Amino acid sequence: MQPGESLADAERDALKSLDSELNRHGKLNMQAFNLIGFALSRLPVIDIHKVPLPRKIATSLLVKISNDLRTASLLALTGYAVQAITIVSSMFESSYCIAAIGSDKDLAQKWVDHDTPIGPFMGVRAMVEKGLKNLGHPSVSKQTEVEYRVYRQLCMPKHTNPLFQMEYGYIIREGEVVAMNGPNTSEDTVRAAWFAMEHATALAFIALICFVKFHLGLEGNQDLFSQILSLGDSRKQLEEEAKKRWGTEDPFPGKW
Repeated sequence: MQPGESLADAERDALKSLDSELNRHGKLNMQAFNLIGFALSRLPVIDIHKVPLPRKIATSLLVKISNDLRTASLLALTGYAVQAITIVSSMFESSYCIAAIGSDKDLAQKWVDHDTPIGPFMGVRAMVEKGLKNLGHPSVSKQTEVEYRVYRQLCMPKHTNPLFQMEYGYIIREGEVVAMNGPNTSEDTVRAAWFAMEHATALAFIALICFVKFHLGLEGNQDLFSQILSLGDSRKQLEEEAKKRWGTEDPFPGKW
């Protein structure tokens, strides 16, 4: 924000400024949101008492994921990338919860019976590993480490990690450091927004694939499944562009 500028004007300006950077990410987020709505509309109408417990949980979490996705997207598009990443970290837990439970009634009941007000019903790494097994991933152990590192990166702003936080909350103006609240459109913010929005789509993709596999079935849903796969392909293209722009070097080697 500029001195004296209203917050509403600053957010409108940020939205315009970031459009060229985040337009495709925003469209992909919206596509994922709409696909979730499409998937939910495919659920058969049956008596609530006859709905399998794993499906009840997956449906509830998928609604949460879609709204988290939309919220994170709106935040990123208006210059609040750090806050967007925090919400995507929650999406990670929800998506891999759906993947881990799958159609397992016992694990679904474990989720329902979880009575500890802190933490998920099982460790996040364990959820990732179980989810990848359920998805039939060819290299579960290796991919679990990849996914869990992404989760740790998403959690950095949520945990006010100084390695992350020291890069945000201020701008350099005419050679001076200026503390600034409100929307930010710096290069660091753009990078964080790309990260948040790309992974938001990736997590929606995982949740959708699992929802179709375990709760809808492929029969009669090939059109939906094809659209989900197309979403995944488009997300991978953005990932490759991010790697070309910012590289793949680990800034914290040996510290994960």
